[in-house]
Amino acid sequence: MKLSKQWFTDNSACFAGMDWINKQYENETEIEHTEIINRLLPFNFSWASWTICKLLSTENRIKYAVYAAKQILHIYEKQYPNDDRPRKAINAAENYLNNPCEENRIAAGYAANVAYATANAAAVTTAAVTAAAYAAYATAYAAAYATAYAADAAAYANAYANAAAAAYAAAYATYAATYATDAAAYANDANAEIKNKIINYGLSLIQEV
Repeated sequence: MKLSKQWFTDNSACFAGMDWINKQYENETEIEHTEIINRLLPFNFSWASWTICKLLSTENRIKYAVYAAKQILHIYEKQYPNDDRPRKAINAAENYLNNPCEENRIAAGYAANVAYATANAAAVTTAAVTAAAYAAYATAYAAAYATAYAADAAAYANAYANAAAAAYAAAYATYAATYATDAAAYANDANAEIKNKIINYGLSLIQEV
């Protein structure tokens, strides 16, 4: 699909990001999403991942977060082989994907809280270990809260309330998935292969839409 400069404006790209985007669109009105993402990747991984998240459905954002977290889970487990809390957080997100019921959403929320505490505790070790734990937390967070606002809005008859809730849900899903992929990239700062794998997986999910 082709993305215009207006698309980035409509999706609230940050000021610095828009400055970069403006330069890309000096001689073009639309650019294929794969092309703009591949231009972004070596320049700013986070922006490339954010663009992907904006193009994904809520379900695929969670898949994207799960994939990214799995790429670096071994970093945490190597340091703490007997601590399975980050893995349980990732599993909780996958359980929600397989069966997106309220029970699994609540379970993912609990797992996210546990993983968050784990990540904070891991901060006393290495940055890579901490990033791995935070990636697991963000993954479970995406599953737990991506649909929370939409679920709450179901109690209201007002169509606007439902539309606003859906927008909040999408924002939470985007934030959490981007956070998870950023953490994965941070843990593997020198590993371009991991970053490319994550971005390519995200691009493959876009093709499913």
